[in-house]
Amino acid sequence: MNGNAMGGDALSCPMSEQYVIGALARFPELMTSSTPLTETDFADPINRRIFAVMQKVAIRNHIADFVSITDEMAGLPDGGELMACLMETLKTAPAKAMYGTHVKLVKDAAVRRNLTELLKTCETDLADRDADLATTLEKLSNASKTGDGLTLTTTQVDAAVAAMTLLEARTSESPYTTGLKELDELFAGGLHRGELTIIGARPAVGKTAFALWLAVHIAQAGKQVVYISREMQSNRLILRQVQGDVDFDPAKLRTGDLTDSDWAQITGTLNELAILPITYIEHVGDIERMRAEIRAAAKNGKCDVVIIDYLQLIRSSDKQIDRNEYTRISYVSRILKELTLELNIPVVALAQINRTGDREKPEMSELKGSGSIEQDADNVILMHRTKDADEAMPSDRELYPLYIKTGYAYILINVAKQRDGMTGCFPLLYNPARQTYIEIARGDAPQ
Repeated sequence: MNGNAMGGDALSCPMSEQYVIGALARFPELMTSSTPLTETDFADPINRRIFAVMQKVAIRNHIADFVSITDEMAGLPDGGELMACLMETLKTAPAKAMYGTHVKLVKDAAVRRNLTELLKTCETDLADRDADLATTLEKLSNASKTGDGLTLTTTQVDAAVAAMTLLEARTSESPYTTGLKELDELFAGGLHRGELTIIGARPAVGKTAFALWLAVHIAQAGKQVVYISREMQSNRLILRQVQGDVDFDPAKLRTGDLTDSDWAQITGTLNELAILPITYIEHVGDIERMRAEIRAAAKNGKCDVVIIDYLQLIRSSDKQIDRNEYTRISYVSRILKELTLELNIPVVALAQINRTGDREKPEMSELKGSGSIEQDADNVILMHRTKDADEAMPSDRELYPLYIKTGYAYILINVAKQRDGMTGCFPLLYNPARQTYIEIARGDAPQ
């Protein structure tokens, strides 16, 4: 694929083009879909050529299997380049369940390109006093009525087939467990591909510690995690993880007053953390570059899950968008949701909750900056640090004073939204000094 197309924009979707080509090569039956692509839907000229060959083979043989495609390419002047690019697309390990999603992304980008060209033509016509204004208006009217080639409808049969392929994918692709039993139960096993999860809380509740818990647990299960922090550098995030694993006073990590024994523990912990498949992305402020970095990590097989801390700090390189907070946050939220679908991965983004004085528990409407966050999210988790035993779960109120006395904060984890599942609430104990969470064993006090 063309390297300069990797980042993409609204007029091209290189990752989806690559995914579609790979899926067609892997699943030949997709070429006979009821909503077929056309050669011009692809922005990348190499992808256009590959698709044209596939289409030619499919028309001649009634199916375009991989061997027939490569045999056809072998007789072409640029066949070697086409075969090399085709093999590259298969490295994305395309899944049939996500084919329809990527087709839509490719076709949407094609429509945008076509409309852009149409608008350029209309602009030229409007600047010409001799041009027929009615003809120009008719061009625009026809484009709006037809969607310029975009298929806007889906039959019940198509929807049923898509639902079946999604269920097949869910049986073969396990969700990523969070390491928290009650959260995994609510989420039907953990974080699911293609879903955007928002974790909202007011400042100083423990959002970053919670995000690091997720990152480490998912990485310990062998999954590739991309962690993007707009608040802290990676070395400080690592030290936070060290705090939870050493048995000496974690305040010594800040003062630097460490003994040889302390250093031995630190070294052992760092060695364990160093082998975890976590990639930290730092110093990336705008969503456009962030998207490019995530796509590059995914292409290199180093992105199973993305965790972002935190959403409202992300800027846009477009000054018009960046000027207005509501517009910017809505734009960022939408791009994150689109990335979950494009790359078929879970994306977890932390978000600030507006300060509301003495209000007890946060609500989704208080997510700072934009109502689009709530709309785009598949799941919303709201964290609340309780102030007294009355806010705790009834079964925990007797031991609540002991939890607080031993240095823990009692945190309520509220799954306030789940597009495809249940909502619910459960407690965790948070140790601010060690930046760790523990689940509550009913009736047991922390040691």
